[in-house]
Amino acid sequence: MILSVLCTMLTLIHAVCFIIKNELEINTDGLLVPQKCLDPFDKSEHAIRTSWNSSLCMRCKCYGATVSCCTRYSSSISTPPGCEATLDEQLCEYKIHRINDPEAPCEV
Repeated sequence: MILSVLCTMLTLIHAVCFIIKNELEINTDGLLVPQKCLDPFDKSEHAIRTSWNSSLCMRCKCYGATVSCCTRYSSSISTPPGCEATLDEQLCEYKIHRINDPEAPCEV
């Protein structure tokens, strides 16, 4: 019982992350400096040293020279027999329910 709980917990915390280079601009001294960060999905602008939730359930952070984004949900999830997981894109979390009945929740 304890082993299955630990395995489920390990599966639930697995996330996907990536880092991209930020666009740099040349200032009046000829130095390359970041002015802002762009959301890699919707191209919205964000200030340096800020974080935001993207429209695709990602948590992104602007570090100046780079932007990092990680999923706000697990990339893999274990479900009990007879159940499946569906990503709720509004809440950015999985709903675990009976395979043929999305309204019938399963206990994990």
